[in-house]
Amino acid sequence: MKYFRSAASGWNRSRSADRTKSCKRCRFWLAANIQVVWLPADNTGIQGYEGAVKGAKDARLPLITDICSALSRGGLACLGVGMQYSSLLAGKMAGRVLLGENPKDMPIEEVAVEEMSISRGNAAELGISIPAEFGRSVRP
Repeated sequence: MKYFRSAASGWNRSRSADRTKSCKRCRFWLAANIQVVWLPADNTGIQGYEGAVKGAKDARLPLITDICSALSRGGLACLGVGMQYSSLLAGKMAGRVLLGENPKDMPIEEVAVEEMSISRGNAAELGISIPAEFGRSVRP
């Protein structure tokens, strides 16, 4: 059994349908009630990214993700942790350990840097105008 969330009725159970008519009704219900697609940064999301982008475009739905490095592959916007800075700091810390520094003597650092980006081209395709306060985060 899979579960899905409906704003109108709370948690519902979805069942596999044997009849084509039931499947068509289910697809219609889902398409009629979805306003945005959220794709999280996990292996499944990364591997199926292009399929999710195609499905969102076909349904004229904005796709939001936290995989900012994948936004060039499609989608409207991303909000997540930028991996470039944290990877750089991790490499520097690894270098210090390789040079003989004891990890227990190294201070714990917060390395998460929020990254936000909006695709102007994809917003235009969807007919979405981007507010001026997000101007610094807009990509071509």
